[in-house]
Amino acid sequence: MGSRMIIALLAAVLACPAAFGTEPRPAAEKLVFAHYMTCFFDTIEAYEYEIALAQRSGIDGFALNCGQWFVKDPKTGALTVPGGYVQAAERMYQAAQNLNSGFKLFISADMTGIRNNTPDVPDMIKRLYEHPNQFRHNEIPVFSTWGGRPEKFREQLRQLEAEGYPVVFVPALQYFNRFSARIS
Repeated sequence: MGSRMIIALLAAVLACPAAFGTEPRPAAEKLVFAHYMTCFFDTIEAYEYEIALAQRSGIDGFALNCGQWFVKDPKTGALTVPGGYVQAAERMYQAAQNLNSGFKLFISADMTGIRNNTPDVPDMIKRLYEHPNQFRHNEIPVFSTWGGRPEKFREQLRQLEAEGYPVVFVPALQYFNRFSARIS
């Protein structure tokens, strides 16, 4: 078993120990998502295997942790070329669609890296917005983050909504400072 599945399996066991090794639960029950690190850039077939394994473990979907979405264009130096995270996310969505098992996905933009930029966010949302495996809450796609500050996303999300791309924003925002590690 790959090390990237350890987090998913741990999430399943902690969320519902009796679900480990069972078939996926009916949609009427609460869903269980695992935070999936897409930085391993695997094949569609490998993602199909991991989705099937996750579902057998009681996981209903993945929050796809995606880092630097665009890389530099060698001619212009601009961050405009879809990078490995774009390809990994698209392959994961394709794998979920191929399996036709109801597995859900949503992007969790990782803003903790040096080159991870909020300008990537509009493409992250628009690129997979209509995908049948996109997780939705009340018919609206879900979008998440790992890191960053709310004010960094506010204007972009307003603009996306004005363009017809509203999202349910479920961020994981951290405020690290020099006192974070202090124990009282």
